[in-house]
Amino acid sequence: MVLRKKRMVIITVVVIVLLLCGFYYQVNRFKLAPSLYEAAEAVQGVTVQAEADPANNRISYVLENHTAQAFDYDNLPALEYHDGQAWQEVLTKRGNRRFDGGRNLIGYSLAPAGEAGDSVRGDVDLASWPPLKDGTYRLVFLAAGQENAVVCSEPFVWRAA
Repeated sequence: MVLRKKRMVIITVVVIVLLLCGFYYQVNRFKLAPSLYEAAEAVQGVTVQAEADPANNRISYVLENHTAQAFDYDNLPALEYHDGQAWQEVLTKRGNRRFDGGRNLIGYSLAPAGEAGDSVRGDVDLASWPPLKDGTYRLVFLAAGQENAVVCSEPFVWRAA
C-alpha cells in the first residue's frame, strides 16, 4: 500500500513538471501572424530609424517628422519579422498581436519639421515578447486619426547577444 502511494506521488509530480515545462515552452516560443500592415498606406514625410540592442533586450528608435504639419501617432509599435517572403507580426508571450486586448489608441504628437518636438527618441522593451530569432525586423507605428496609415521603420537586423 505504501509503495502504491509513493508511485502515485511520483507520477503526480512528473505530470505536474511536464505540464509546467509545456506551459513554459508555449509562453516563450517565437510565434508569428500575418502582417496587418502590408496593404496599409505609408505616411509620407515621417521616418523611423530603429536599432537593435540585444544586450539590453530592447529596440531603440527615433521617430522624426519632416512635414509642415503635426503628426499624431500611437507610441506602442507592432514588431514585425521578415520570413524571407513577407512581413509577419511577432506575437507577444500571451500569443496576442501588439494591439490586442481592448486597448485604446494612445495619441502622441510630433511637432511640424523645424520646431521643438519634431522628433522623439524611445525604446521598445521586449519583455512582453518571446526571445527573438536572429533575422530582419521592423517597427510599425499606427498614425492616429488616419484610417489604415502607418509609419514603418527601415528594416534592421537582430542578432541575439
